[in-house]
Amino acid sequence: MKKRKALLSIVLTIVMAISTFTGFVPGACLKVQAEGTTYSPASEYNDYGTLNSNGTTVQIEGVRYDGTNVADWYVIGYDSAGQTVTLLSKQSFGSQAFNSSPSNSYENSTIKGFVEGLIGDGKQLAGIKDALANISGKVTGTPDTISGSVPYLLSYAEANDLNATKKSGAADSWWLRSPGIYDSFAACVYGGIAVEYGFIVIVCLLFVPL
Repeated sequence: MKKRKALLSIVLTIVMAISTFTGFVPGACLKVQAEGTTYSPASEYNDYGTLNSNGTTVQIEGVRYDGTNVADWYVIGYDSAGQTVTLLSKQSFGSQAFNSSPSNSYENSTIKGFVEGLIGDGKQLAGIKDALANISGKVTGTPDTISGSVPYLLSYAEANDLNATKKSGAADSWWLRSPGIYDSFAACVYGGIAVEYGFIVIVCLLFVPL
């Protein structure tokens, strides 16, 4: 039982792609803090490519993972031509069962609704909703049909490609969007390792202190 309880300490670590160019929000611009300096607009910072290969984090003005503390983000992708940066949250944005029914389909899952709901009014990502880039056709791994300008979870393949620091994420373990070995299991990261066989989806996962 002790081992099972340890495994249940899975938290919600999310991914989003942001547009760094000026003017996506009328009268405003995205501000990012990188390497101790605030850049406004975020496009003034020109070293996202380097951050993509190391464990340094950035912060986005106004994004607080728990309503009080500013979230840290790992850079896990950078498209200089399209001026978009893909970010992985270092902190947890909550605790959630993958699904309320024994199905590991991300498309129809409880967790997908929870993650995409973070851009709703009054939620943690509401203030940068208009900065999110359209990710249609830009994700890899299963499932590969994530679309729109929404936050999402990594696939097993995407998580497996991360370096050890980024793979550790917000805590010892966190959900991925890929199906696990059984219909009622979804993939996860556990102990800094992407686990393809996963864990049961209907467990109400514990909330890890932030």
